[in-house]
This record gives sequence, structure tokens and C-alpha cells, in this order.
Amino acid sequence: MPNSRSRPTDPAIKSIAARFTESPAKPFEAACGAVLFSLDMGANQAFAAALDKSPAWVSRMKDPSDPVHARASDVARACQALGTVRPLDMLFEGVRINGSEWRMQPVPEVAASEDLRLDSMQLAGAAGGYVAALGHALADGTLTRQERSELSGRLEVLREQVEALIAGLA
Repeated sequence: MPNSRSRPTDPAIKSIAARFTESPAKPFEAACGAVLFSLDMGANQAFAAALDKSPAWVSRMKDPSDPVHARASDVARACQALGTVRPLDMLFEGVRINGSEWRMQPVPEVAASEDLRLDSMQLAGAAGGYVAALGHALADGTLTRQERSELSGRLEVLREQVEALIAGLA
């Protein structure tokens, strides 16, 4: 009677995590390759330069049968070079830790209270400038196309300042 351990597992029932542990598994490298494939032609050279490797090394890294791997210490630089953390998200896709799936996300930057106070004062000044420009434009009771354009530009600056303050408070 054949040993159940020697029987090959049906690939249809293998978990995603099992694919990552098979030899020669290169899930991070495959994810990086998928991102590089979606970028322009110079992406391989830029990626190689960011990791201090040759473009040939990048080609070997993307080849699933080649034993070349990205070092663990290069993972952060690789994600920076790609401009995304998608390779890490793909690596942990389907993996549960403490009962939950996890995804990488940006950490909001903390704004110092002094920065918020100064930005708020600049917003108040810009708002006052808009009100003054509006009053000046409406002095004759009409708005010309040039006046509308100027007021629109001032409002756009105000919107950017408000959005920056909202982001600083988040």
C-alpha cells in the first residue's frame, strides 16, 4: 500500500500559503516582477540601480526557476524603487495573523502644533485676501472673465490650504 506522504498533492487544493513554501518559491520576487511588468521599459534599469544590482540580476530575479533572491534587507528599498508596497501585500495575501488578513497602509504624518497654528494663520490671511479681492471686483456690480479667473485661483489656493490643515489634523 503506498504511503500517503509520498502521494503528490492535487494542485487544485493547495492553499496560497503552500505555494509560498514550495521550492524554489519566490513570491516577493514574482510580485516585484508583476509590478515591473506594468511599468515602462526603463523600470528594470531604475529598479536595478536602486538596489545596486545589474539589469541582468533583475531579469534573473523575475525568473521563477533561477535561484536568485532579493535579500530581506533589500525589501524596503525594493518597495521604494517600485513606488508601492503591493509586493508585500501580494506576499501576505490569504495569510491570516490573529484571525485577520493584513494590508500595508501609509502612516499619517504627525504635524507639530506650531505648524498647524502657522498654517491656520496663513489660511486666515489668504481668506482675507480673497474677501478683499471679491469686494474690489464687485465694486462696479459685475464680474469680468479676468476677475472670475483671479477669484477662482484664490479659492483654489484656499482649498489647498484647507486640505493641508485637514491632513495635518488626521
